[in-house]
Amino acid sequence: MEQAVMRKLTHALKIKPIFILTLLTVGICFAQTDSLSEDSIAAKFCFYADTSREDTQTIESVWNLSVYEQIIPLTITIQTESYDFMPMISAELISNIKHRLSGIVLEGSGACYGYNPHTRKGYSCKSNRKNEYFIYDYFNFLYAYTDSAKIPELFGKVLPLEWSLDFSMGKQKQTLSGKHYVYVSGFCNKEQRARIKGLKKEKEERIQEWERERGIN
Repeated sequence: MEQAVMRKLTHALKIKPIFILTLLTVGICFAQTDSLSEDSIAAKFCFYADTSREDTQTIESVWNLSVYEQIIPLTITIQTESYDFMPMISAELISNIKHRLSGIVLEGSGACYGYNPHTRKGYSCKSNRKNEYFIYDYFNFLYAYTDSAKIPELFGKVLPLEWSLDFSMGKQKQTLSGKHYVYVSGFCNKEQRARIKGLKKEKEERIQEWERERGIN
């Protein structure tokens, strides 16, 4: 399997084979020594490459660092009655390597409007909301091709992850925030990639269920 991955990465990312082999060896070694105390971390992450792009050496999202196991799953429920609602989540994994995770507008954003046929005018209205956010659904950190040589520095380490959930209701502003410690095992193995795909599927199913309940699409 490792040889197949090496060939794919070498072709897609245009990196010398010996360099890819070194990265894979380091990643596999750390992945095999993943024996941390379960109560010391909130989640486990691993790296995989986006080999679907042709411009991998110039874009900022060649390497994906994704959750493959949630040790302490976190779900936040927001229930309110408001005219408009705008939730956004942001996060930063603290290390000496820059990554990209811009603020993400979450499901459930929007405003309530009505129409009075007698006055032929629109008006704002209140709507009841109860939204659930599975926080780790949104933590997918993106790293650039130019940081390929630095990425192994994160393997086998526990790093602090700082996140915030900001939601506004018109002029009213609220923020929930946290600091978790997460483990970076290395490059994803076959089992870890399967887990990541499974978590993404669960997220998609939750979004579809949310849309069905609200009559969207």
